[in-house]
Amino acid sequence: MKKALRSKILVIFLLVALTVSFSSCGFLLYPERKGSTSGRIDPAVLIMDCAWLFVFVVPGVVALAVDFATGCIYMSGSAMDVRPGDTVDFRLRGPAPVDAKVTVTVESDDGLVADLFDRDISSGDEMEVGGFVIPQTLDPGEYRLALKVNGINSAIWDIKVLQ
Repeated sequence: MKKALRSKILVIFLLVALTVSFSSCGFLLYPERKGSTSGRIDPAVLIMDCAWLFVFVVPGVVALAVDFATGCIYMSGSAMDVRPGDTVDFRLRGPAPVDAKVTVTVESDDGLVADLFDRDISSGDEMEVGGFVIPQTLDPGEYRLALKVNGINSAIWDIKVLQ
């Protein structure tokens, strides 16, 4: 009788663990983050997802996969602080998979503020997109640094321009 009760408790525990992990920590805690494609990874969500790896491997892997796939693991509302004249550094390397127009812009809520990079890249060409200088003419405030490929946003980073 004790063995049957122990088995039932184990099965219930496994079902609860799998149910929670399939819905994932970031997915439950931060539903407003759904659809994020990039940004800084939220360490709290990452730790909670990885904690499932200690329970069983499958729930941990599922939790990580769900949070990365939905974008719920990425922090929102955390802008990078910069000053006019600062260099923001990120890299795109390797051969371009297709012909594309790649642009990097600084945008405000009102629209385009400044083009930092604008280039047509042919399939197979090496992409050497790198550091960008924040324009001296930007007023203090909140902006977005947007990487666009063929006019479609591929990545957006919030930046806060300080004095």
